[in-house]
Amino acid sequence: CPSDLIVTAPGHEPPAAALLTQSGGALVRDFTLAGSGALSGIVRSAGQGGVALAGAKVVVSDRSGRVVASAVTSGDGAFTVEGAPAGRYALTATASGHLPARRDVELNGHAGTTQLTLPLEREAHGFVRAPGGAPMPGISVTAASASGEIVASATTDAVAQAGQPVPAV
Repeated sequence: CPSDLIVTAPGHEPPAAALLTQSGGALVRDFTLAGSGALSGIVRSAGQGGVALAGAKVVVSDRSGRVVASAVTSGDGAFTVEGAPAGRYALTATASGHLPARRDVELNGHAGTTQLTLPLEREAHGFVRAPGGAPMPGISVTAASASGEIVASATTDAVAQAGQPVPAV
């Protein structure tokens, strides 16, 4: 009678095998467990002297964007993610008051370490007024990096005020 046998253990990829058994006979099958990917590291702020960020969310996602592991950093900014099968992934960290940071990582069954530094998020606020001082609602305001990349945009409201989080440049 055919059956499937799956072997699981924490920190290892589960191997599986299709077995064909005969009644009354004992079956012996050995399995070698391959290690799953584990990654530890620290999430830091690009500002504030590189202080470690407690409570940052760390996500490991595959090429299709599916989350395969996640963690939240401890008080010293440290994290460990485990359980993802060996392979290439995107590691992304997010924290309040900071822009996300991402890097490609390879999990290969051995413990790896990394560090992610999150840029500070700043807010720019201001008013757009006509030469006579009248408010100008509906005006587009765009922030660009030194290389010309658009990093934020907003449209002035009814009192001609615009506000938008932008990365520190």
